[in-house]
Amino acid sequence: MTRLLPVLLMALAAAVLVAGCGGDDEAEGKAVAPTGWKTVTQPRFEFAVPPAWNVTTRESTASPGEQVTEVSAPGTPAGVQIVVGATPRFGTGFDRLIAVNDADTRLRLPKRKLVSQENVKVAGAKDARLTILDLPAGAPGSGPVPIRAFDLIALSEKGSAVNLFARVPVSEAERMQVRKVVDSLRLRRE
Repeated sequence: MTRLLPVLLMALAAAVLVAGCGGDDEAEGKAVAPTGWKTVTQPRFEFAVPPAWNVTTRESTASPGEQVTEVSAPGTPAGVQIVVGATPRFGTGFDRLIAVNDADTRLRLPKRKLVSQENVKVAGAKDARLTILDLPAGAPGSGPVPIRAFDLIALSEKGSAVNLFARVPVSEAERMQVRKVVDSLRLRRE
């Protein structure tokens, strides 16, 4: 029995490790939603939002085949707006996706101030980058109050590009939990 004990302990340890490996939501590409939030699911992505937020989906008029999901939060003075778009088979790689996104951002938001920019992990994505910007009041893209913008771009293993762009008044960013929405993005298996 004393010789069998180490073997049994190793078998038990292996069983615990194997049991812990199953059911990983990130590996499955499932959005991790805080308790009470709803999950918005589209063919190429999903993310979570508070239950009272309004969600609409449409096909892009600018890019046929591109899905666009728009989210707005009721009850905020200047509003929370989130737009998530997916372009199937982007095809030119992550570096090109970044270049296109950066050029568009420079054009649309010329008075932006870079808060942070980093490569991040997004479940189901081969590559992803999150840029956080501040826009002064009155600047293009901001309106009457200063705005915090979150710009998350991700590229799936099969080459679909997903862009989540969120804008919220700086004074409302924490209360509205926009970063939790951004962090919940997951790419779905194609």
